[in-house]
Parts: sequence; structure tokens; C-alpha cells
Amino acid sequence: ITQFGAMANFMDELAPGSRQTWRDLCDKEKPAVGTDALLTGIWREAIVAAVTVEKAGRAGRYADGPAGQVIDYLMERGFSKFSASAEKTEQAAHEGRIRPTGGGGGGGGSDGKPVCPHGPTCYRKNPEHFKEYSHPWGEAKDKDKWACSKCTYLNSLSASQCEMCGASKPGGPSVRPSGDSSSTLQIRCGRCSHVCTVAVPPGTPAGATVQAKCPQCGCTNQAQMPFTSGMDPKPSAAPHMGGSAPRPSGRRKALLIGVNYFGTRAELRGCINDVHNLYRLLTETYGWPSHAVRTLTDDGRGNGGMPTRQNITQHMQWLSDGAQAGDVLFFSFSGHGAQQEDPHGYEEDGMNETILPVDFERAGMMTDDEISDLMVKSLPEGVRLTGIMDCCHSGSGLDLPFTWDPRRGMWREAVNPFHCMGDVLMFSGCEDDDTSSDAASMYSAPGGAMTTAFCDVLRRNPSPIYPQLLQMLHQHLSRGGFSQRPVLSSTQQFSLDRPFSFDDIHPNMNPQLGRIFRQKFPPRPRAMSGPLADMLGPLGMLAGGLVVGALAGEVLEGGFGLLGALF
Repeated sequence: ITQFGAMANFMDELAPGSRQTWRDLCDKEKPAVGTDALLTGIWREAIVAAVTVEKAGRAGRYADGPAGQVIDYLMERGFSKFSASAEKTEQAAHEGRIRPTGGGGGGGGSDGKPVCPHGPTCYRKNPEHFKEYSHPWGEAKDKDKWACSKCTYLNSLSASQCEMCGASKPGGPSVRPSGDSSSTLQIRCGRCSHVCTVAVPPGTPAGATVQAKCPQCGCTNQAQMPFTSGMDPKPSAAPHMGGSAPRPSGRRKALLIGVNYFGTRAELRGCINDVHNLYRLLTETYGWPSHAVRTLTDDGRGNGGMPTRQNITQHMQWLSDGAQAGDVLFFSFSGHGAQQEDPHGYEEDGMNETILPVDFERAGMMTDDEISDLMVKSLPEGVRLTGIMDCCHSGSGLDLPFTWDPRRGMWREAVNPFHCMGDVLMFSGCEDDDTSSDAASMYSAPGGAMTTAFCDVLRRNPSPIYPQLLQMLHQHLSRGGFSQRPVLSSTQQFSLDRPFSFDDIHPNMNPQLGRIFRQKFPPRPRAMSGPLADMLGPLGMLAGGLVVGALAGEVLEGGFGLLGALF
């Protein structure tokens, strides 16, 4: 049965040239429910395999997804009473609680283990993955390679030097030991787009920079070890709710990032001005100490250095590290934003929002999941973080669970929210599905529309009540000829009938902490045009240049979506 999951063309045939489809196998057996309330037998295997195909990004033209196709077929066969169990089976497969087995249609390998559900396209190098699954189509592949003693890259036997680092070939051919605990990154060269797999030493921390020389053109590329490695943990009960908010401790930190992308086709004018504008607002209007404000700008004049991916990551860690109840933090990003497929389907448009560091062509984009991991999820109760995102697709740029609905006058919870203890509030320039009707003017504007409005409004009235603040922001944008509406999102639901203040800390009101999963959404990317779209290249919403791939085999399946499907 595991040949289900092995096929990239799952919805058509079980194997290229075969006339047998998954429907043929399902027709041989009536559905049944096991003690775990999930389907058993062939129908279970079909759904699990379909989910594997979905996770691998190989659903092809089937917009409803392979798992949906299987469930629809079950209904067509007149087995509607099993639909609830089928949906539970699909959810269990998405959560990784059930996987393809080795029984049934002869899917086991010669070693008695179940055949890898990723099929011949599997590129994973994690030893644990090979201990669990058989790979009959590639058992001899690594035997024809030798491992470099310097960088552990697997080279063809005909190569006299390491294709990655140039080290000389040892006395005889060697194979990486099966017990090797190193991870791998797949890197696409920023110059020639060649994709190669690079071994990473055990214990390399998330965020660390890995350098690799392209064996095709010799260009040296840099990659960053990913931060997230899979699905969020299940929610747990909060230790407490409500109570009085802590008094401000007087400790303040701010991180202001502005990227103009000098010398590129997507160069902007106003993002560094946004940093200066916010710096003056914090230090002059609100009295923040200048030494507490770090600035990253690509003119080289920021006191924190250049806004590279690595430097942004390190400064996001600096912002949240050591935060205690009563501390007040501020974050802003002005620059380009884009989208990338959400591998978990948490986002309601199926897409993660991203920001583009100055070196995005080489180091890749940063997703809202990464940013949330670095600055939001770990904040303790009683810490206030206020954020400003002035870029396209920024509506949920910090992945916050609640968004204020001004028409209904209430908070709207995300379908798949992540709840935490900290008090995080964000003002963004446009909604997630908005590539900004003002995108063309962004390239020549002296400052971001949202940032300019935020600073001007608060200089006139430093403590308006929230409805007044949102209305004034909207009016300021409208007077400037901008159609975008400000979006307010938060980790906590609170009454807006109170004055805005950076120091106004709200206690935790979330009964559960962690990810609440309710529905998986398919990706619906928005088309892009203009200079930035040209730089992002043929992948559309994905950054050209270097791409970080699988970490320890399974990470890609759970954490990197379309990037993983492509490589």
C-alpha cells in the first residue's frame, strides 16, 4: 500500500505507465473504523498517502488536494457514514500521528522496512529516516560516492577533488557511515541556480551561517540554519488568566529596520527615512533613551549594522532576550514584503508573509513564522511589544492571533491561532492579500505611508484612544491618496476604549497557549508584477538566489513548504 505515498503523480496512476489507480485498490475494500476512531486498511492508507503527497507539494492540478479527492470518492461510493472518520484520519496524518505502513500491496523493501513514502524523489539524508524506511530505488546510489573528510560532501567516485570545498580525494572511496548524525542543507546557487546538498556538522545551532562553494560555477554561497523544524506543539492550558498588569519596569528596547535595496531594480527611497522618523518619535516624543534603540539600514549608517538576514535574526534575538514582566519593546520593518507557501496550511490564504532582508537574493526571505519564533512566542506575560510593519502582505506579519474588525467593532480570531502569554500589538500598512494599490508609488515615496501616518498622528496626539488612533491613521492615509487601511492585530483581546500607550501592558487573557489547529488551507498566492517580481524570478513568491532546504531530513516536509517541494 505504501506505493500510494511513493508516487508524485498520485492522482493519476500508482506508477508511471501503470493502469492501476488508487481508486482500483480502494474499490476492493469497504471502509472500516478502528479503535482509534480512524479508518483502517486501504482507505486509511490512501488518505495517509494523499497527505504525504500534499506535504511534498506534489498535488499538481488538483486544487482540492489529494486527501480531499479520496474523501470525495469515499462519499461517491455511498460511504458517507465514514466521512467523519475519514476527516479525522486526514487530520491525524497531517499531524504526523499516523504514517504509511508496510503491509498490503507489497510496499515493503527488501530489508523488511516500509518503503519511503516520498518515493524516488526522496533526497533525505537523516539516518533516522533511513532506519525507518526502505529506499529500494536508491540503495546503491551512495555506494558510488566518497565523503570528503573536510566538509563531508558526497562526491562522485570519478572526482579527484571535493566538488564542494576542493579538498583532495582520500586514498580510497568511502561512504558516509549510516550512523552519521549530521544534518543537510540543500542550497541553490545565487549565480547559476545549481542545487547541491551540503552536510552540516552535528550541533550546528539554528541561525548559524553555513558557507558552501557551488561545484558548478565556483560561487561561494551562504545559508542560514532554519529555526523551525515542524508543526507547532499542541495547545496547553495557561497557568492563569487576567489579573492586574505589571507596572512598567523602565527597561526599554527598540529595533528599527529600513531597507532601500540600493542599486537594485526594486530600489526604494523612503525606508531609511522611516527609521529616522520612528527614532525621533521614540526618543523625542516619548523620551526613550537613544542607547536603547538599535537601527539597521542599508546605507551603512545604522548603529546595528546592515539589515542582512543574519544580522536581522541576531537583533530580533537581542530584542526579546532577557525580557521580563514590565519591559517595553518596539519593532519596525520598512522594506519589501512578499509571500511564501505555508507548509502547514495554518494561514487562511495558505501563504506565509515574508520580509526581504537586503541580501534576500542570496540568503532568502524571512517568514512570519520565523519572526514570531524569534520575538513573539517566547515572551513572558507582562512584556509589551509594539510593532510597525510597512510593507506589502504585512497584515499578519507577526502571526498574531487576533485582528480588530472596525466594521463589527470586535476582535476576530484567526482560524488556526497561536496564543502566547506576552502582550504584542502590531500596526501594519495593508492586509495579507494586499500587494498595495500604492505599490508603484512605493518606489519613489520619501517615506512609508503607514510609518509616516503613525508618526505624524502620534506627534499631534501622543495618547489617543484606540478607535481615534485608527481613524486618524486612516484619514492621514486617505489624504495622502493611499487606499490601504491600517490593520491592528494583537496577542490579547482588550477593550479599545482606552488611551494608546507603549507602556500600557495587558495581562494574559488566553485560556490556552500554543497552536489551535482547526482547518488546513491550500495556498492561494497573489500574482506579483514590477521590479521586485522580476528579482524574485520564475518562482513568483519565492526569493531567487540561495534557498535553505531540508534540515535533518524531515524538517523540510514539516517546515518549508514549496521550497521543499521544489528541491
